[in-house]
Amino acid sequence: MADHMKKYKDADYRFSVISKLVFTGFTPTLAKQLAKEAGVNVRTVKRWYQAYTKDNHITALNPKYKGSTGVSRLIPSFDDCLKKAQEMRLADRKISVKNIIKALESENPELKGLISRSTLQRHLQKTHYGSRALNLSEQTNGRKGYPSVS
Repeated sequence: MADHMKKYKDADYRFSVISKLVFTGFTPTLAKQLAKEAGVNVRTVKRWYQAYTKDNHITALNPKYKGSTGVSRLIPSFDDCLKKAQEMRLADRKISVKNIIKALESENPELKGLISRSTLQRHLQKTHYGSRALNLSEQTNGRKGYPSVS
């Protein structure tokens, strides 16, 4: 289903939940009852009602998708840092990500505080340089069905 059709479907559902409030007026007990029937929080029903009464149009009930900005927040030299981190991990499989970051920052002082542990760890795991993947490849000696690190 296309995204714009889903928005309209969501708006229709939201209006069906608050329609009694729109036609009879807002009361906390009715809002609580409608929220319970719909399986949503009372505050959600109140927000839907306020959005509808502000614009008096069903499009006010369309979900507001934030989405991704599509802009990477990684530092420009992150690929180089990742390659160096992979080399360090291959040289010493037990080196921690924290110690890798310390080594990278000592080589390049301008990187101090710019590389987060979680980001580097996620990228190492994604490229099969996480400690588990390296230990697994060492244990399996490159047998079929296991990721190889080379």
